[in-house]
Amino acid sequence: MCACAFVYLAVVGVTGTSDAVVFGNFAGGAAILGVGTAVMYPNLIGAVAEHADPTWRASCVGTYRFWRDLGYAVGGFVLGAAADRSSASVSAGVGAVLTFVVSLLFGVWYRDRVEGALDMQHLELGIKEGGEC
Repeated sequence: MCACAFVYLAVVGVTGTSDAVVFGNFAGGAAILGVGTAVMYPNLIGAVAEHADPTWRASCVGTYRFWRDLGYAVGGFVLGAAADRSSASVSAGVGAVLTFVVSLLFGVWYRDRVEGALDMQHLELGIKEGGEC
């Protein structure tokens, strides 16, 4: 659920920058957006890796990254078209709403894998028998 909180923080940042007239408001919204996205993306990719079996984890993470990057490209076209048809603030609002809806879906569908989380018995710690490294 931590990732959802940072997605919401990113949404607040986008909405803060969408109608900013004063530079300080824009800079504050941009800072909130930057913190939200910078902390959100490692959490999301970690969640994908956590739910993948080790034998296909690399493929799973690659698939996640493909769809994420495709979302960047398609999102740029969609939000650019929205900005052309109306204004940049409407485009930012559309992006904030879409991000918020996706974060709600993530919050509803995602469940942490409690079993096996930080299972120290399965980690290779490099310790030989007898306690020597």
